[in-house]
Amino acid sequence: MKEFKERGFNDDLDLDTLLTVFFNKINPLLIVFLGSICIFFLIYIFQERIYQSNALLQFERSSSFNSFNPSSIQDLSTIDIQLIAEKEIFKSLNTIEGAKDKLNSILNEDTPSLYEISSGLSFSDDGKNLLTVRFSNNDITITKTILNSLVEEYLSDRVENNRITAIKGIEFVDNEIPKLRSQLNSAEEELTIFRSSGGNNLIFDDENRGDSIKTLYEEIQEIELKEIELKEFYKSTHPIYSTLIEQKKVLLNELQALESDVKDLPSDQRKLFNLTQRVDIYSSSLEELEKQKLSLSLKAASSSSNVRIINYPSDPIKISPRITLILLSLIVLLAAYLIFLLNHFFTDKIMSLDSLVDYLEDRNLLIGAFPYISGRGNKKILFDIEKNFTDRVIVNILNSDKKVYLISSMKEGVGKSYFSEKLIHKLSNFSEKICLIDLDLRKKGISNTSSDFKVNGISTEDYLNNNLTFSDVALFKKPETDDPLKYLNSDKLENLINSLKADFDKVFIDSPPMGTFIDAKIISNYADQIICILSSHESSFSEISSINKEIKYKEKENAEILFFLNKVRYFLEIFWFSVRYPIYGSYNYYNPYNYYSSENESKTFRKLQKYVVFAIDSVKKSYERIRLLISKYFSKDK
Repeated sequence: MKEFKERGFNDDLDLDTLLTVFFNKINPLLIVFLGSICIFFLIYIFQERIYQSNALLQFERSSSFNSFNPSSIQDLSTIDIQLIAEKEIFKSLNTIEGAKDKLNSILNEDTPSLYEISSGLSFSDDGKNLLTVRFSNNDITITKTILNSLVEEYLSDRVENNRITAIKGIEFVDNEIPKLRSQLNSAEEELTIFRSSGGNNLIFDDENRGDSIKTLYEEIQEIELKEIELKEFYKSTHPIYSTLIEQKKVLLNELQALESDVKDLPSDQRKLFNLTQRVDIYSSSLEELEKQKLSLSLKAASSSSNVRIINYPSDPIKISPRITLILLSLIVLLAAYLIFLLNHFFTDKIMSLDSLVDYLEDRNLLIGAFPYISGRGNKKILFDIEKNFTDRVIVNILNSDKKVYLISSMKEGVGKSYFSEKLIHKLSNFSEKICLIDLDLRKKGISNTSSDFKVNGISTEDYLNNNLTFSDVALFKKPETDDPLKYLNSDKLENLINSLKADFDKVFIDSPPMGTFIDAKIISNYADQIICILSSHESSFSEISSINKEIKYKEKENAEILFFLNKVRYFLEIFWFSVRYPIYGSYNYYNPYNYYSSENESKTFRKLQKYVVFAIDSVKKSYERIRLLISKYFSKDK
């Protein structure tokens, strides 16, 4: 007995399988696709509309930062940190409440709540100095107005904040100027007294030391002024603030080192140096404070900030729902297809002739296949295909020396009786004496369903008791018995089979499904050949293995099981239309007949189908070439 290939799933993952699953499930896939389109379209129609208005702001670097030369401070005071801070300020409660107060006088009862305004805000930036502000709302008439109020409130807050900062700076400068002026007068007086006493003749060893100390004092003073300004905006742990403090420490360390050198000078020389240095420091500090006061006064009087509006709030555009929502139906279609594909692999169904031939490995074990004939499609072509395969089976039987054929299956409804009638009818045209006997003793068999049996059927009792003779074909009804199992194990069955073998050249037995009853297994002891009927899309590969396990030959060790596939799909039924099955388009073994001979179909439709079949064949050939090249490439690497 031949061994069949073991496999864990239905078919190999190739282009034929993908196409087979797609075309076999094309109706449910179309239903899923059209249904999902309708659902997403309804969602698109009834979903709440969301509109969005945009504004673009530019942040210029503050002039107070330009007085600092260290690049590290400049780098930290710009880009991301500044923009993050500005975003938080823009969506702060103060800004939103101020904007809402303005809107109350414009929109009255239509003014959204603080939460609605806050949740509608979103931002994006370029990482440098541009900030895009977006506001989303379900009312197209007020979206732009709300964003415009938010931008205006934010800018006015920025101007007011700059003015308050400048005023505090002026207050600080006004307090420091009298102190510095008093200290300067005192230092100048002490220097005059010392010089008048002869200290003016002292010469320093290093004339640059005084200039260096003066420069350090100026830089430290600038940092201290900036420290006062930053306290209004940042905590002491903020990177900008902490970097500024580190800069100040470095300068103080340098100043301390220079001043320590001064201690080594003679006392009179050191005294003159200190007095001169004090005068210079107080003088430059006083000059710098007066400049800062002028700058802060201008800033306090200014009605602008370092924020510039590049694009004012735009007209609202709809951002949700988008018409592209309907494209999600393609994802649903793909998901449904994947489910069907997995079901195809793991349900073990025989979906095509290709997969069955691959499974059997020996093509001769498959003696033929009948097409699935329904109310649609080109029946002429289907009957021609059926006739072609019937002839194939007939030639196979006539050239065989087998005499008793058992026609069985593993499940009912696969077309076993239909195959038997077609076979007998075709064999009747030949000189062989043949007979068909119904041994389906359990249920209504071919004796009760076939019109030929009802008219021409002969009971087995009449045949055995009356010694009837036959010229060509005989149909025998199933024996009358109340106990099928007892009859099948009695001498009556053996006598009947022996008599039929003596009177006929070929004996065909129609039995019940082997997977349901034990009858076919018992009858197989008298058979020379077993023909197992399978049904496309209904039978499974496991049935092939099961029937081999069920049949236990006692005396006929060399007998083999042949297979016949029924209900092969040559036409797709897409809703109310029948379309030629594309993957069988160029398979001459399966369909050697000219499909385009039909006169009932339009030329345009025939050409369209021809192009579809050609395109699918081209894709399949390209796929095979690519697969071959890849396999050669990897084998070469190994």
